[in-house]
Amino acid sequence: MQIADMLNKESLIQSLKKHGVVDVAPLQAPDVNEQNFVFALQRYKYAVHPDFFSELASRLGLPFMQGDLI
Repeated sequence: MQIADMLNKESLIQSLKKHGVVDVAPLQAPDVNEQNFVFALQRYKYAVHPDFFSELASRLGLPFMQGDLI
């Protein structure tokens, strides 16, 4: 299975909702896609629980280290 199949914009939005983000309207804009999704979180000043990023790293097969540990 390719990464594009595992990570599309809708699956990222669903994961955010699972981790407590309620208002996802700005992320549904046409200019937001899976390639710039994390940057859009920053642009729209979302406060995202670290578990979202941990789950994302896991889905990508990457290790996750919290920012305060780096």
